[in-house]
Amino acid sequence: MQNMRHKKLAAMLLTLVMALSLLTVTAFAEDPDVASIDGTPYPSLQAAVNAANEGDVIKLLGDFTGDGVVVESGKEITIDFGGYTYDIDKTVGSAGTETNGMQLLQGSEVTLTNGTITSKTAKILIQNYSKLELDNIILDGTQSSGCRYTVSNNCGSMTVKGTTEILANEGRVAFDLWHGMSASYAEEGITVTFDDSFTGKVDGKIEYGSQSPDTEGWETKTKLNINAGNFDIEITSSSPNALENANISVGGGTFTAPVDSKFIDTSKTAASLTSGGNTTYYIGDADAVAKTLADNAKAGDVITVQQGNAAFTGVAAGVQVKNDGNGTVTANGQEVASGGEVKIPEPEPKPEPEPEPEKPAYDKNEGKEFAKVEVGETDSSSHADDENKDNPSTGDSSNLAIAVAAMLISAGGAAAALLSKQKKA
Repeated sequence: MQNMRHKKLAAMLLTLVMALSLLTVTAFAEDPDVASIDGTPYPSLQAAVNAANEGDVIKLLGDFTGDGVVVESGKEITIDFGGYTYDIDKTVGSAGTETNGMQLLQGSEVTLTNGTITSKTAKILIQNYSKLELDNIILDGTQSSGCRYTVSNNCGSMTVKGTTEILANEGRVAFDLWHGMSASYAEEGITVTFDDSFTGKVDGKIEYGSQSPDTEGWETKTKLNINAGNFDIEITSSSPNALENANISVGGGTFTAPVDSKFIDTSKTAASLTSGGNTTYYIGDADAVAKTLADNAKAGDVITVQQGNAAFTGVAAGVQVKNDGNGTVTANGQEVASGGEVKIPEPEPKPEPEPEPEKPAYDKNEGKEFAKVEVGETDSSSHADDENKDNPSTGDSSNLAIAVAAMLISAGGAAAALLSKQKKA
């Protein structure tokens, strides 16, 4: 009996030890590695950034929610998100203003590529003072209702390439150019460029302005160049009269709203396509713009050229083409005068082909000469008539009577001669 009790007690102790072992393993299990550099793992993205040397590539190892990131001055790094999403739940920034998802300080060079950065808490997703390159990266500022700026550029540069997307909340700022927060920032200035390779999109406002708008020539150090991409934007002023002399050049891209003509590169063509009540605006090289609009326009649509030359070919019937600018515009070879318009007509119907003449029936004597003699007529030129002109013709009764008489006379003569011979004998 006592042995049974010992066995039960031992079983209970063994169960308790196993349970405690599991709890210990769970309690002391290491957090998964978040990033790596050349195969060396790091427990956080910030730890990897701190450890990175010049030219290093930091790789995110999965989808993570983690702290914000500060890139100190002097760093030259690439963060490759590997197609994953990094969701920032604890923001960073200068003391007392820790509202940024990422803070990229002046004097650093940072490339963000291949993935998604978002936050449910940040008021500024990316605060940029660095030389920043965005390549095939999604910056999603729509997940935080308090996010006022997806990217805020106060110094340095931002170059946008590939399929990058910069997304803002309704009525909020996708990115800005804000000059003059400090003397060193003002001296370096800000340049934002959308590269020729950019095929992604920007959704939200673009703010342009200065901390010291009365400083003469500040616009020369605050440059926005748009060369390609898709834009659902509104360019707005963030300081008084900032857009009057704004250093903004638009040489390419597709837009959901018209771009102020003073910002459009004068060497480019600007045109729009209105279809189904929606108007899309295109800016770029004349041939590329003309081909895009001609390929997409259908009956009932309106193509309007605001600036530059355009030669539209292959435009569908029923499309109206207007020339609101001063350039040379043609539509399917027809000139559209400045201030004028043309409507592409329906093509003229093709004439019905003439029927082929009927071929004559086959004749076995085809190719041979033969005479055609009409009944009751003679033809002095016919060889057949020459050969048979002395023969009686069928149906000629006078010639037939003469022949019968001759035959009777011949027969009578022959009979008389026979009788004469018999009498002499």
